[in-house]
Order: sequence, then structure tokens, then C-alpha cells
Amino acid sequence: MSNEERWFDFHYQYIETGWFDYDRHETIEAMRKLSERLPEDVLDRLPPLVVFAPSAAKLGEVKPFGLGDRLFEDGGATQKELKQMRKLKMDALER
Repeated sequence: MSNEERWFDFHYQYIETGWFDYDRHETIEAMRKLSERLPEDVLDRLPPLVVFAPSAAKLGEVKPFGLGDRLFEDGGATQKELKQMRKLKMDALER
């Protein structure tokens, strides 16, 4: 898998969670480097994680989750599901 594909999957799994603000430029760059340097087998075995990186401008924020939210059901998408979603997105872009 190319670094671009790895970053796409990694970004979707760990940054586009609603808990990671985009004004955290250095943190995003650190996450990109981590995605490139993790061996494939380690990345595939990572447990579901939520990375908290709130905006430096916010003093606090509460995001309620219901009982049916995926975060609590199974910890989010698996690496296999991410690969399937990436393939679907790439296929759609080619059309």
C-alpha cells in the first residue's frame, strides 16, 4: 500500500472522528509521519482508538453519544472495512 493510501485510511480512522480539530497542524503532521512509519502488520493489529486533539481555542466541549453509536458498539471501523471504504471511494472517483 502506498503512503498516500495509508494516510487516507489512517486519516479517516483517527482524525475524522469529530474529536480532532484541524487547527492542530503539528499534531496532524505527527499523525501522518506515524501512519507512514508503522509496519503494516502493527497497523492492522491496532485496537480501536480515539485520538483527542481539541482546538487550542476551545476551553472544553461535550459530545454526547447514544447507546447505538458505533463508537460504543464495536470501536469504529476495522482496517478491513477501511480498505473496502477506500476502494469504494476510489472507484466512485474514477467514474
